[in-house]
Amino acid sequence: MLNFFKKPAFGLDISDFSIEVLELEKRARKLYLGAYSRVELEKGIVEDGKILNKEKLKEKIKEVLKNTLPQKLKTNKVILSLPESKTFFHIFKLPSKLSGKDLKRAVEGEGLKTIPLEAEQIYFDFQVISQRGEFQEVLYVSTLKGIVADYLEVLKGAGLRPLVLDIESASLARAFEGETVKDEGVLIADIGARTTKLTIYDADAIRLSATVPIAGNHFSQAISEKLKISFKKAEELKKDYGLDPQKRGGKVMLILQGMLQEILNEIKTSISFYEEQSGRTIKKILLCGGSSFIPKLPSYFTSNLGILSQVPDPWKGIDVEELFKKKELRKIIETKLHPVFFANVIGLAKRALEKNPETAGINLIPRE
Repeated sequence: MLNFFKKPAFGLDISDFSIEVLELEKRARKLYLGAYSRVELEKGIVEDGKILNKEKLKEKIKEVLKNTLPQKLKTNKVILSLPESKTFFHIFKLPSKLSGKDLKRAVEGEGLKTIPLEAEQIYFDFQVISQRGEFQEVLYVSTLKGIVADYLEVLKGAGLRPLVLDIESASLARAFEGETVKDEGVLIADIGARTTKLTIYDADAIRLSATVPIAGNHFSQAISEKLKISFKKAEELKKDYGLDPQKRGGKVMLILQGMLQEILNEIKTSISFYEEQSGRTIKKILLCGGSSFIPKLPSYFTSNLGILSQVPDPWKGIDVEELFKKKELRKIIETKLHPVFFANVIGLAKRALEKNPETAGINLIPRE
């Protein structure tokens, strides 16, 4: 029997540079934004997904929880995604006859063949994503026990009850589920400050996850060095001029083109692998992350890859208009509720609304 008074969990996204919190409400089959908050992190708290200062991170989590708008969170149950750089991802094709403990043993054995770690060093989870004839496809994800222990310690120390440790690629795909193309694939390029994360998904599941060690900060550094200007000024030129050949004689565009080439090459490699393995094609590229709003970036990707590239709206299907009725919040919303910062946490908050979020996908919290 359903418990209609059960309070859903909320999403929490921790990156090297910020923390986002978001809670969704579901009423009459419609999604509404219940509460949200964001705080930036100083250098030295989290680096490349590894927690360096647990006490400071606990303080920052408490701060972001305290300042949610337009209301306080209704629960301490939380769903978090682990950094993509700290997880190992693979899809195995196994006999359909395997199930239960036999399937788990087979998946664990295959997983240990692909990563340079011992069984006692990792936690793993898996999910059957398709069954066709004699074979089934199984998504396998693992991470170091120490990473899980650190995040759980911090969450519990901040007074939270963690239900799920998800993966970023899954939460991003969930955030953009409305962009799925029937019988074809979609690629998400999450271009952040430090890395670019590539995710390919289709109607069945996530199919591929890859990381490119080039992103926004590298773009700005290259502009700074080649034009002999400050990093701050380079950031401004990147955001204002981007890939526009008419601005500053096209110099900024040429520098960015050189930096973007490695990302484009990795995208082409990922697409070729997916299309060869699945027999499907990529019909759409979604750009997100803090660097996705570089001027003319979507058209540049479209022309170089021959695939429609766009910056989607992660708020699609979520009613945020109620907040605008509160005039005192309008300015805060317009300046801080930029969708580019909330894509991942929206996906986590959507999982929180599942009937059983703990089992509605990969969960790297160790089970009893």
